[in-house]
Parts: sequence; C-alpha cells; structure tokens
Amino acid sequence: MKKQTTIILFVLIILSISFTSCKKVGELKVTVKNAETGEKLEQANVKLTLGLSDISTKSTDLNGEAIFGDLDEGYYTIEVSYNEYATSKGDFQVDKGKTTDAVISLTELNPTLTITSPSNSEAWKRGTSHDITWIFSDLEGNVKIELYNNQVLDDVIESNTECDGSYTWNIPANQAEGTKYKIKISSLENTGIYDESDNMTFITLENNFIVEMIAVTGGSFEMGCGTGQSDCSGVEAPVHTVTLDDFSISKYEITNQEYADFLNAYGSSTVISGEYAGETMIEESSGYTDFGLHNNSGTWEPVTGYENHPVICVTWFGANEFCQYYGGKLPTEAEWEYAARGGTNYTDYYLYSGSDNIEDVAWYDSNSGNATHEVGTKIANQLGIYDMSGNVWELCSDWYNGYYYYSSPTDNPTGPSSGSYRVLRGGGWNYYATGCRSAYRYRVNPAGSYEYLGFRIARSQ
Repeated sequence: MKKQTTIILFVLIILSISFTSCKKVGELKVTVKNAETGEKLEQANVKLTLGLSDISTKSTDLNGEAIFGDLDEGYYTIEVSYNEYATSKGDFQVDKGKTTDAVISLTELNPTLTITSPSNSEAWKRGTSHDITWIFSDLEGNVKIELYNNQVLDDVIESNTECDGSYTWNIPANQAEGTKYKIKISSLENTGIYDESDNMTFITLENNFIVEMIAVTGGSFEMGCGTGQSDCSGVEAPVHTVTLDDFSISKYEITNQEYADFLNAYGSSTVISGEYAGETMIEESSGYTDFGLHNNSGTWEPVTGYENHPVICVTWFGANEFCQYYGGKLPTEAEWEYAARGGTNYTDYYLYSGSDNIEDVAWYDSNSGNATHEVGTKIANQLGIYDMSGNVWELCSDWYNGYYYYSSPTDNPTGPSSGSYRVLRGGGWNYYATGCRSAYRYRVNPAGSYEYLGFRIARSQ
C-alpha cells in the first residue's frame, strides 16, 4: 500500500511539472527600427502587457532587439518609446512552442516650438495679466518659461507647466521696467528645443506716459462717401456698413514733447527690434517747417515754443513703435473714421470731424499760416476729440488700397494684408479743405518722413 501511494504521488508530481512546462512555451522577439531608414534602435524602451497586467519592460540591445521568454499563450500588447520618436504600439499573438517576431517601426519626431506673444516689441503693463502664447508640434511633456533681461536670466516664470500653447502670467507690480526683456520657453522632455520672443518692454503707463483717452463705444456706421456728400472721390466708394468693437483713442494728436520723451526713454531713433528693426522713426525738422524736434547731443527736444504742437517728421514705423511701446496701437482706418464722425453720433453726417464749417474744427491751408498749431485749440467733435480734421495728417495701421472698400469685411476691418503704402487720414495744415473731410483717404510710404505727418494712439478695449 505504501509503495502504491509513493508511485501515485510521483506520477502526480510528474504531471504537474509537465503541465507547467507545456503552459509556458511561448517567446516574443521584438525588433525596433527607424521607420524611415530601417536602422535598428538601441536602448528603446519596450513595455509588454497582457490585458490590464504589465508583464515586463526591457530595453533593446545592440541589435535593436528585446526578447521576452516563458510567456503564456495569448495576445500581448507591445508599447515602444524612444527619445525624439513617436511612441508606437502593436498587438501580437504568442503561441505554444513558437517564437513570435514582432517588428515595431518608430517615426522620428521633428519637435518645434515658436513663441507668438509677446512679439514685435510689445509693451506689457506691470501689475496686469498677459497671455504668453506659442505654437508647437511633436512635443511631449511640459515646458519651462523664463524671463531674460538683456540676455541675462531675470526670473523663472514657471518651472514646469503643460505645453498647451498658452500661459497666463500675472506680471508682478514691482517688475523692473526696461526695453530689452525676452521670454524664453524650453521643452523639458526634448533637450535643445526652445524659442525666445522678440524684445519686449515693461512699463507703468501712469508714470511714463499720461495721455487722455476717449472711450469710443462700438457700433455700426456707413463708411465712405456717397449720396448727399460733396467732393467724393473714387477711393471713398462704395459706401459700406462697418461694425466695430469698443476701443479708445487719444483726445489729442501726439505732441512734440510726448514724442521727445519717448525717444529719450527708448534710447534710439530707429526701431530696436522686431519685424521693423532698423527702420528710421523720425527726422529732425528744419528750414521753414522747423516746428518739430531736434537731436541735441543725443537728447531729443522740441523746437522752443512748439512743445504742445503735434509731432511731425515721424514715419509710420516711428508712430507704430511709439504706440506699441506704450501698450497701444495705431487706429485702424475704420476706427479712425468712426471716431472722426462721432462714433454712435455718426448720424450727424458732418462733412468734417465735428462740424460742416471747417473753420470751427480744423487748421488747414487757408487759416494755418503754413505751420502746425497747438493741439486742442479748435472745437472738439461729438466725442470730445480734437484736430481729427486738419493740423497734421494722421497715420493709420492699415495698408492702403484704393479698391479696398469693394471687398472690406463688415466686422472690425483691418485693411489689406500687404501693400506699398499706409493709410493717411484727416488732412493737415498744408492741405485744402476737401482733404480734411472725415471720408477723405490718402496714402504715404511707411518710411516717409514729412513736416505734415503725425498720429494719435488707440487701444482696444
């Protein structure tokens, strides 16, 4: 009896061993390659799972292979990751007594990151919030956002944040002012992938540039010159409906003193950085039209007695840079005409800005004495804005096209996408009355600097 029991136990042990050895007989050989070149990739991370269970993780050897042995029969999922390659998965059947060859091809990534804001020498106000934005592709993981001042690290804005294309930054109220700051965004996962913004400026508008702004409530109006209006030209047609959002615009044209203060703070009479780097911003006035600015040993000063006259001899680049430096912009042509007509009071249909009588509202060739005049000495229009007719021509942000009104969008038009000239509006001290009409359109080379050329600042609400 004892002998029979021993024999039975021995048989059971043998059967148990045989069952176990028959159950685990499969093998999986994984080869990882570059999808484009076919090159086998060493040190790729290969993860093997069965259903919801992680089985094992290995790295590929010198031959780009990872071998998983002693596997149960079944369907396995392989997930392969490798630095700067897109992660790839595949499902494979493992059978008894067989080696399954699994080839995983990885596509090499081309990670890019480009900052979109701040850009073009933007000025950001201290103590406010701004969105840092970027576009990216083939980037995995998070990013670091840093602030540099003149190429020296100033602050780590965020050491580890999601790479989703936008980060809202609460700028400290005590952030030092300056004009040579840059934002740098670096990928934490993809070494060497980063971008730096254009130079940007931190300002406190109240301390650096106090200008009285007029809030303009948005609305719809008929833009252009048509039936019932006189002296219309072809470029002012057709009359078309335009709808604008709220914005604000300076009560007065920018003066010689204000622009001199800007130049002295900015430290250059050419654009420092950004899309228009190197462009001339202003020329000194001279001769019989010497009622602008002079550069006296590196310091810009208005001609004595003309401090509060509108700045002249400024280029479009100079006007644009001034506006961006102080957190604003040049008005669009549509915003300019809407404000000139009185905004929501446009139904008055005045010929000039604020009146049908040009003598009330404008300095022009018949009454100017061939010179600019102190801003705000004529009657304001319905919104309380001065000199939108006459004194100096005012630059707008738009490119000029004489046929643009035929294709202009209805909502917040910003002009053609390109061109050779920028829009001028309002007429000036040297021009006849027709050119001072609210509908009159003119143009100028953006690099042009003339004794009748000025501007005012606007801001989106």
